[in-house]
Amino acid sequence: MCNLKYTRKFIVADRHKLSLFLNFLIILLVIASIDSSPAYAQQPNQWAPQTRIPTYDDLVNEQPPRLIVDQNHTVYAFNSQTLEDQRVIMYREWTREAGWTDPNDIFMAPLKGNIEVLDVFLDHDNMVHIVLAMGEDVYYSKTLLSKAYNASAWSTPELIGSELTQPVNGSIGGNDRGELVITYGGQSDGNGVYWVYSEADGNAWTEPSPLFFTYYDNLTSMGSQIYVGQSNQSHVVWNTVNQQGQGGKIYYSNFNFESQKWKEPITLAEKAKGGKLALGTLTPSVIEYNGNIIVSYYDAINNGNWWRLSHDRGETWTEPSQVSSQHVGTNGALSFAIDSQNSLHAFFGQRINDLNHGMWHTIWTGYGWSAITPVVSGPQVRDEIGGNGFDPKSARAVISQGNVVLVTWVTDGFAGENGVWFSYTTLDTPELPTIEPNKVMPPVTIDISDSSVVTPSALITTTDSSTLPASRSIQSADDNHQLYPSVDEPSNNQLRPLLVGVANVVLIIAVFFIYQVYSRTSRL
Repeated sequence: MCNLKYTRKFIVADRHKLSLFLNFLIILLVIASIDSSPAYAQQPNQWAPQTRIPTYDDLVNEQPPRLIVDQNHTVYAFNSQTLEDQRVIMYREWTREAGWTDPNDIFMAPLKGNIEVLDVFLDHDNMVHIVLAMGEDVYYSKTLLSKAYNASAWSTPELIGSELTQPVNGSIGGNDRGELVITYGGQSDGNGVYWVYSEADGNAWTEPSPLFFTYYDNLTSMGSQIYVGQSNQSHVVWNTVNQQGQGGKIYYSNFNFESQKWKEPITLAEKAKGGKLALGTLTPSVIEYNGNIIVSYYDAINNGNWWRLSHDRGETWTEPSQVSSQHVGTNGALSFAIDSQNSLHAFFGQRINDLNHGMWHTIWTGYGWSAITPVVSGPQVRDEIGGNGFDPKSARAVISQGNVVLVTWVTDGFAGENGVWFSYTTLDTPELPTIEPNKVMPPVTIDISDSSVVTPSALITTTDSSTLPASRSIQSADDNHQLYPSVDEPSNNQLRPLLVGVANVVLIIAVFFIYQVYSRTSRL
């Protein structure tokens, strides 16, 4: 009897110890399973070091290139620059794997005049439509994307408008039925916004008609931007500006392709007394997303970017809200892009303080904007033109194949213009299927007499930052312009796999022993 009591006491003690040991192992397993690095969903993307686009003018009028994307991993860029004392339109391509191609001139200004790209649009048939400003006139041309590199493949530029206002501005949009609409800032019948329409893939255009008048000689329109959404409506925004560059009001309208009529322009924001340098309201952007319309703009009263949303195709709008209460400055419009998972991204240049100027990224949450993360940031640097100035401005971004983001920008003129810069990242989203455009790019060479221009040898050919050109690369922690960790960066907890494996094995052994103890208890 005494032996039986002693045995039971021993077994109970064993059970208690094993129970404590089992609890310890469970805690160990939980701890080992936790990654010491932040959750992947919380981490910003890994952006490639900012780099200047090769073979580009220093002075770019604070405008990055116009960008379009195909479904074959390629971004196409169009910009105005100088070639042997002539103003030309340059064409170039970019891919994540190969970087930038050599540029090729596709249009030249007549009689050594000026020529600017107002906008570029790629339709569902892979036809590229381009709107040009030559002197004070508006011209239109088109070609197949597969031939866009070839100057002779473009249609003869057609005059579609005249008497542009300064600074020149215009935009183009279209639907999948071959209908196109163009708006531009003009003054032929008075300062305002004018439009032309084509229902035949750009083969014939209406005469220019006024959409909006400022009714003042010293007040013009600028910032005209078009976005055609799934609703088959062409959403248009613009702002007014006086001769001192101070913004007046932000306007919105839409064009119905079915009725070929415009909605009466409505005011979304207007200049209030005061504000930073009395700059007023400037730089509107628009996008249609999930059936809603989102318009962003700058307002000097808070020196920041704001947005408003319409659920009913522009009839009513939410109250204005700030994109970020931390970021300030008038550094260009927001640039919108949508990825393969239907997430809406926005990019913009601003600053948090004197030590944190930068290019910034945010994602639409459904009711506002996510926490702002930098593409690149650091102290403002002021230098001579073509120097090392740093103050990102005028974002222009696209998403290639649904998951590769390319962002371009310029340096604010106060910091010293120095060409166009870019960075890119790969999102944690599916890559869209590839559709070959059936084109073969021949080797293209141009004669650049200015030896100070970056040569094609500086082209990016790899995503390895150790091989990127040294000009304003961000590669070390000592650099004030910071790189941020990637969403697909490996875990910092290098012991995690070992701990998890050991804990699992020991846990199985412990369960086996507990089973043996309980079996012995049940027999006694």
